Amino acid sequence: IAYYTSESKLGSVLIYDPGIDAYAVQRQATRVEGFESNLRLRLGNSHLGLGYARANGRYDADIDGRLDSDLAGVNIAPNRLTAFWEQSWTPQLSTRLQASHAFDRDFDLRGAQVAEFKGYTTVDLVARYTLDKHAFTLGVQNLANKQYISYYSQTTPSNPSYFSGRGRVLTLGWQYRY
Repeated sequence: IAYYTSESKLGSVLIYDPGIDAYAVQRQATRVEGFESNLRLRLGNSHLGLGYARANGRYDADIDGRLDSDLAGVNIAPNRLTAFWEQSWTPQLSTRLQASHAFDRDFDLRGAQVAEFKGYTTVDLVARYTLDKHAFTLGVQNLANKQYISYYSQTTPSNPSYFSGRGRVLTLGWQYRY
């Protein structure tokens, strides 16, 4: 379990500039505070786990000495919950099934809502098989092939950066130890 807080009179904040369709770094007063916790339980050849992270950030948008606006999504991660099950089937074969949920969040600028994030859940699976000096992995991201709009796309104002999250992705890997 961890709690953190960070305050700065000259923090770095990415601010969108529509004139150049890009972000510029501005030095402004900021405060970020958050909470993270992780739990891992071993049951024979299995591990069950749960992780939670929540962060809130504010900055002084009009430089009047008050922290009056939320940090935008480009500056702060989504609040999330992750659950997993790891299983060692044999000394050579193991798997991990993981579900991750990013929670809904609204963003305000001096009291007016400027962005809204609709959360989503994805499920991933990875299998690993080791043989002598070789290790083979098979990973499937977004196992259910769920359609969603990424956190970045939902929380940034630029239309060219608005895109869906990745669909089902299959990854194969090979590792050799010498």
